[in-house]
Amino acid sequence: MKNYLKTAVAFTKKFGTTGAISETSRFVEQEITEFVKENTPQTIVEFGAGHGNITQMILSRMHPDSVLYSFELEAEFIPLLNLIQDKRLHVIHDSADNILHKVKPHSVDVVVSSIPFTIIPKEIGFSILSKTREALKPGGSFHQVLYSIQIGRFEKHFSDVKIKPVLNFPVAFIHHCKK
Repeated sequence: MKNYLKTAVAFTKKFGTTGAISETSRFVEQEITEFVKENTPQTIVEFGAGHGNITQMILSRMHPDSVLYSFELEAEFIPLLNLIQDKRLHVIHDSADNILHKVKPHSVDVVVSSIPFTIIPKEIGFSILSKTREALKPGGSFHQVLYSIQIGRFEKHFSDVKIKPVLNFPVAFIHHCKK
């Protein structure tokens, strides 16, 4: 309950960068991490790690030799993320727009994102998606949770986009995208 309140407070203080009024549900965590593989080493990137509920789900699903780069822009969430003790996790206090400063082009298998694309400026969103596509390996995937269906936004960058509604409050829509 404590993290739900932190998320709600952060949302009201910084509407433009905190896109959720509460933590995502367990159903969202399971769906958005569906392409994290236990049996294959992967390079995984997370955008908008918050206080780490999806981060922890990724870590629980990923291979022991995988690596996770978790980007978080809000300074107050960084200490919470740093409490997660896992050598595979690299917490990055920076914008997702700087992904290519942290990973090489064509080196990422999976990107899991909670970025509030519906409220950030379109130019920034476009830039993040362009750089994400460049960071992904051929056949890599991008998975975005939003609270509305975003027809057209992701199709400009990815060849295959599927949208799945998931039980959450409010209802969440996971946009599964393939490069």
